[in-house]
Amino acid sequence: MKTLPRRTVAWLGRLPGRLWDGLRNLPRRVGAWILSDRGRAVWPRILLAGLLIPISPFLAVLWRIMLYGSASDQTIVIYAILLILLIRGGRNALKKHPRD
Repeated sequence: MKTLPRRTVAWLGRLPGRLWDGLRNLPRRVGAWILSDRGRAVWPRILLAGLLIPISPFLAVLWRIMLYGSASDQTIVIYAILLILLIRGGRNALKKHPRD
């Protein structure tokens, strides 16, 4: 039976300590990543992907309404989507202009 080299055995002996150090530093590293430019670009998309899981049944209902619903139901859905887009666009426009 072959045995592992001494260097590998020594490295494996220190591995639990290394794992503990990595876990202990994990919150600091994650916080630094979230506050970095790359983290701020990716973090909202990760949250949106997590949010899509619980609201997916509602999106399926809206899809069915748009495909098979009556004209009045489809109109209500379209108006609701347009209202959300208008409010969002208005908020973004207000954020671009400094306060007078």
